[in-house]
Amino acid sequence: MIEINFLNSSDKEINGKYKFFYDTISIGTSNKNDLIIQDLTLNETHLTLSITNDTLTCEGGGEASSFIYNSKTFKGRKAFIKKDKIKIGDSTFEIVDFSLEPPPPKGLSLKESYERLLKEFPEQEKIIDEMENEISKIESSIIDQPSNS
Repeated sequence: MIEINFLNSSDKEINGKYKFFYDTISIGTSNKNDLIIQDLTLNETHLTLSITNDTLTCEGGGEASSFIYNSKTFKGRKAFIKKDKIKIGDSTFEIVDFSLEPPPPKGLSLKESYERLLKEFPEQEKIIDEMENEISKIESSIIDQPSNS
C-alpha cells in the first residue's frame, strides 16, 4: 500500500490524497500510469514508487526524469520515509504512508477474498456498489436497444 498527498500542482485536479493497494505505482503523463498528471515538464512515465522490504524508493523513469527532494535534484533511485516531500515538474507531493501488502492466504474462494477485503477496507463496498450499478445500467441500455436485423 502506498499513500501520497499532492499538496499543489498546476494540474489542479490531481491535488489531494491517493491510496494505492499495491506495492509499485507509476506517475507521469501517459494513460498507462497509475497516476496521470497533465504537466508538459513531465515524461510519459516520470517516476515509479516501489516498496521493497520496509523501504519506499523513488526511481526516475529515464535519463530525462528527475525529481527534487530537500532542494536537491535527483535522477535514478532514492529511498524515502513518511512525510518526505517530492517535487516533480510543477507538482509537490508528500509520502503519507506505505507498507507491503501481505499476499492473500492461499486457498480462499473469491467470495472469502471479497469478504476479507471488505472487513479490512469497508469504504470499498460503496465503490464496488457504484461500479455494479454502472455496469447494470450499461447492460440494460445494450439489451434495450433495438437490433438492426
